[in-house]
Amino acid sequence: MGDSSPAPSSLYRRLLGAGFDTLPPILRRVHGQEKGAVAEGLLRVERGGGRVRALAADLLSLPRAGECVPLRLEIRAERKRERWIRYFDGQRLETVQWQQKGLLVEAAGPLRFGFRVEADQTGMRFTSLECRLLFLPLPGPIAPRITAIVVGQETCWIIDMRIEAPLLGLLARYEGEVAPL
Repeated sequence: MGDSSPAPSSLYRRLLGAGFDTLPPILRRVHGQEKGAVAEGLLRVERGGGRVRALAADLLSLPRAGECVPLRLEIRAERKRERWIRYFDGQRLETVQWQQKGLLVEAAGPLRFGFRVEADQTGMRFTSLECRLLFLPLPGPIAPRITAIVVGQETCWIIDMRIEAPLLGLLARYEGEVAPL
């Protein structure tokens, strides 16, 4: 207890524990707020080719491909959860995040992803370890996989997110700079 840092009440502060304090200042500022945050950026979005991949990406509400896709991100704190509302060029993708058994859980419609989140002085790395359809675990050969790297800069962060499906390969990838408002 002699810790002089703010009370561990934000989701990411609780999830990362002492690792939270190693994050770059911009990420501590955004993820340390109890009330949420708003950010904007420009992303390069690519999608895997073919109809089946396009259908899977559409079912997951993944952003459409483009070179300079505007992003608006609204993070709303809801008790011990956070609601993430992303607008990719106006296309809405809403998820809810919470901590469970040491993992960051993110619900996107009926899918629930469990992420290992690693933090250091450069940023965070997210790796999906499990995927559930409602409450049923999906076996590895059919479960979508998500990886993300978030690198803190002085006034923004750089994101590189990949969503893949076994047997299909890349569904979508987006990367670019995002800055808090």
